[in-house]
Amino acid sequence: MSITVIDKYYVFAKDEGGRLVIRGDLKVDDDLEIACNLFVTGSIVSGSHIHAIGSIEAGEGIKANGNISAASNIKAGWSIEAGGRVSSGSEIKTEGGIIAGFSIRAKTISSDRIFAGLCSWRSPTPEEKQIRCEKLLSGTVEYGELVITKPEPPKFIEQDGYKYQLVEAL
Repeated sequence: MSITVIDKYYVFAKDEGGRLVIRGDLKVDDDLEIACNLFVTGSIVSGSHIHAIGSIEAGEGIKANGNISAASNIKAGWSIEAGGRVSSGSEIKTEGGIIAGFSIRAKTISSDRIFAGLCSWRSPTPEEKQIRCEKLLSGTVEYGELVITKPEPPKFIEQDGYKYQLVEAL
């Protein structure tokens, strides 16, 4: 089974586990904007950008002509391909490779082969060839520059004489 969407598609439905599950492939001609965690058993293909407030996971591959971004994880059973940037607020993980026209950013990256800055219509800047992460868990950078970043220090606020550490909401 495949779901093909012609126009911009907004996903708001969730299953009991707090994520939208699609059995088969999800293909859209325009932007795919996801307001929850998304799990697709097949592949995800977008003619433009893919953006999720939560996580994006595909049993097969994830491909977008534009950027792929998620506030949480991006995971694919095969490969992740973007004509633009790939960015995750947490982890990017794939059994295959990651190919990006521009930069790749995440806290951790796990992949086989990694390519950043493969833009075909102009020469990317040095920053657009960067693979930025706190830790490269696995993989070989085949094209681009690996930049290991420092973890952000914890943030605190004071209220009513008490000090609270800010944590990321689920």
